[in-house]
Amino acid sequence: MHATDSFWRLYINNRDGAVIHSSHGDHPLTPGRIHLVPGWVAYSCINKQDIGHFYVHFDVVGIPPALIRQVFDRPFELPADPIRDKAFLSFCQQMEDGNTSSASMLCRCKSLLYWSFTDLLAQLPKEKAQLCDQAMASQQAVQPAVRHIDDHYNTTISNGDLAAMCHMSEDYFIRRFRECVGQTPAQYVQERRISEAAKQLIYTQNSIDQIAHDTGFGNRFYFSRVFNKHYDMGPAAYRRRQRV
Repeated sequence: MHATDSFWRLYINNRDGAVIHSSHGDHPLTPGRIHLVPGWVAYSCINKQDIGHFYVHFDVVGIPPALIRQVFDRPFELPADPIRDKAFLSFCQQMEDGNTSSASMLCRCKSLLYWSFTDLLAQLPKEKAQLCDQAMASQQAVQPAVRHIDDHYNTTISNGDLAAMCHMSEDYFIRRFRECVGQTPAQYVQERRISEAAKQLIYTQNSIDQIAHDTGFGNRFYFSRVFNKHYDMGPAAYRRRQRV
């Protein structure tokens, strides 16, 4: 299995022959269908022949990581939808033709991702859909703190300051945050930093020292220790694996 990543993946293949292996078994990538691999799902993929595919890596905002791991624990194939699928294929064709840099294309991509995620929510079992609804509703109480962490993850963040943003005492805030998000504020901050660091390891040429600094870790050695705890490998090994 691949080490888990915090970001989601969307795949659309143009022919049969690719299979995802996860703890839930084999998941064939049906050609022309939208497939979603949630963040933190460990998987590997085997292609039996050359396959063209469109893919997007993205984050889901508003659903706590702990809940994503609980509810979205496997790859998903979305049911066919002629209108949505036609819109996706049109977008893929424009990307293939080299139209990749316009603001309108970025907006189209985001709208298609939201459309796909909405359809994914609709196919969840009732109890898992209710968990998502309850989590998103309860998170409103600590939303100012969550937004601040997401926007300032690389700075020093105190529980006292976060509590003040939510108009709570510090002790009550810590307890309420854990109830709403599924993690303590410190755990959420650390996971947010590690997730951003993982993306920078893949998509930038920045040194590991620079990434450690930019994501709020005191030094490379502490960063490497925390990263290894989350991904079962060091930052350098993670970067090499992703670029093979």
